[in-house]
Amino acid sequence: MATGVEGSNVLDSKSKYLVPINDDHYIIVDEKGEVLPNSKSAVKKQVSLIHSSPALVDSKLDSNLAIPSLKRMAPRMLGKRRGRDLGVSIPPRLLTTLGHVKTFRFSPQNSSSRAITVADVLGAAGVIGTVVNTTAVTLHSSVKIHRVTVWPGAGGSGAQSTASVSWAAGESSQVPDEAYDDSIPQGTTVTNALAFTPPKGSLAQLWITSADSAAVLFNISAPAGAIVDVQLSLRVCDTIQPLAVSVATAALGHIYYLSLDGPSGNVYPPTSLPTTH
Repeated sequence: MATGVEGSNVLDSKSKYLVPINDDHYIIVDEKGEVLPNSKSAVKKQVSLIHSSPALVDSKLDSNLAIPSLKRMAPRMLGKRRGRDLGVSIPPRLLTTLGHVKTFRFSPQNSSSRAITVADVLGAAGVIGTVVNTTAVTLHSSVKIHRVTVWPGAGGSGAQSTASVSWAAGESSQVPDEAYDDSIPQGTTVTNALAFTPPKGSLAQLWITSADSAAVLFNISAPAGAIVDVQLSLRVCDTIQPLAVSVATAALGHIYYLSLDGPSGNVYPPTSLPTTH
């Protein structure tokens, strides 16, 4: 037990600490940083003592009372946190354009092969009507394809159900045609999914914008009634203007999701989203 002026108790034990709150007030806390129940009465006794002869009191304090400990406990006792000095810096670059990853689902009406362009994919990801029954514009300006997944469905009486995706090559590379055959035994009603991912060097592997709206990304063929999921990375229109799409039916300000092969084809309409053509 340490004592100060005229035998007054400064600290009750080695596990109790005197913590300065400001220039005129002190509180007593235990080693866990908790305020002691009798701290208020202790404060009244210590204020005059500390300021009457601080040097004498400091000399009588227990040796375990360390200034760094007081500095660590004081912010917690006051319910405050000290900010960390990062030094001289400037704010980092911040991407302000909205973007997201989304999977869209379609179901072909027939098994004809369709060429899918950039404009088709952007239209399938959402358009908004701007001119009644005439024009809609895309919500997104940039797209990158991650995967096309096809559930071909069962063939009748043991017939084969096939699905294929062939990717368009980039400007300086060639990629092989990709085709898969899924033979269905008679009586089978569930088939495996066929997954197609853009190979290295294909146009669909890259970010591409509405400026190349006519570029073909891939060709797809799937049996009628199949389910086709297309996973995309998208960026909402910001510095690049939206793409205008001609439609026969559209209400002003309404949002629609077009067929994967475009409104003029309408072979791959979305399965559960509002659409038009």
